[in-house]
Amino acid sequence: MKILVVSPFLPYPEKSGSRTRTMTLLKSLAGHDVFLAAFREEGEAVADDVLSGLCREHLVFSRPALPRFARWRNIVSPTPLLARRFASREAEERIRKLVTERGIDCLIAEALLVAEYVRPFQGIYRVLDAHNIEFVRAKGRTETTGQPLKRLAYSLVAARLARYERRVLGDFDLVLACSDTDRRVLERARPGLRVATVPNTVDTDAFRPAPAPPAGRTVLFTGTLWYEPNADAACRLAGEIFPLVRLEVPDATLLIVGDDPPDRVRALGRRPGVRVVGPVEDIRPWLEQAAAYAAPVRTGSGTRQKLLDAMACGLPVVTTRKGAEGLEVENGRHLLLAETAEEFRARILDVLRDEALRKRLAAGGRELVEEKYSRRAVLDASAALWREVEAGIRAHV
Repeated sequence: MKILVVSPFLPYPEKSGSRTRTMTLLKSLAGHDVFLAAFREEGEAVADDVLSGLCREHLVFSRPALPRFARWRNIVSPTPLLARRFASREAEERIRKLVTERGIDCLIAEALLVAEYVRPFQGIYRVLDAHNIEFVRAKGRTETTGQPLKRLAYSLVAARLARYERRVLGDFDLVLACSDTDRRVLERARPGLRVATVPNTVDTDAFRPAPAPPAGRTVLFTGTLWYEPNADAACRLAGEIFPLVRLEVPDATLLIVGDDPPDRVRALGRRPGVRVVGPVEDIRPWLEQAAAYAAPVRTGSGTRQKLLDAMACGLPVVTTRKGAEGLEVENGRHLLLAETAEEFRARILDVLRDEALRKRLAAGGRELVEEKYSRRAVLDASAALWREVEAGIRAHV
């Protein structure tokens, strides 16, 4: 089976949950004839040797610049800005040429961001890998802002995205969801849609518990910080929750690690005990030095790769129900749940002070990841899915 994967980002290095998901998908396609078309960020190096090991041929395009008038045009356009963000005439022409010349059997769009590159090819099996459900994510922003005008604006954006996303879903033969929670939302949004759950994964050989888990006072938050749900969680953690922790543990420290922190996140570094580290080459050393991982996530969709990484490294996790959404976790066994600032304070202090609790959560989280979310386990399940897709394609040739 000849497969073209179109991605809005390079799968390597795996510095975000989306990249890790795309890397797992490419690995799941081993044994097929795989092609990749991906966009790179400005100045980002392309690991040609890694990509050549994953696919037969790869095309890499520079991420298009967003014209100044694009946001204004977006007000009246039937296609939301999200779907235009990666529009490139060069990419469109080269993808069309590759599909024709290579005789592609299956097209996979990695996220709604690049769905427009796949939708026009009728007669070819089309797959959408739904990293997020965009209208759910947009709707979540209406629930966290206290400003009426912003709430109205976010509501309009969410409604528009819902119309677009429902329409686009109908153009795909198969949609991959991150969790059963997302699968049910997608099935309700488009009755009759074929949806398969393919969880996010962790490379459990690379992400392992530290030989000597720290017993210090360091709390960690990680994530792509330009992403609004992560920026919101970082601000809530440093501004509302961590000062309460410091009242009882004055030497506690908070590390905020991730790419492209906006100004409001960088400003958190001026608070007592808070350090905004920013981007790092490898997140694992930061996971190894922390005693607790806290993620007061309020919005977003999909599942949180950062929680899986933390649990794989034996790091006790405190998060919200929204943060744990879509993961098969049990409160008190795999992680701790909290919602209010006071609940977070109490759970974080429990972890920092109780060695037995830390060990129990570390063991439970690691066990869950190995069983349900290891790359090895998901690859085995995905192989059967692609055999089914290939059989379906051959039956209709």
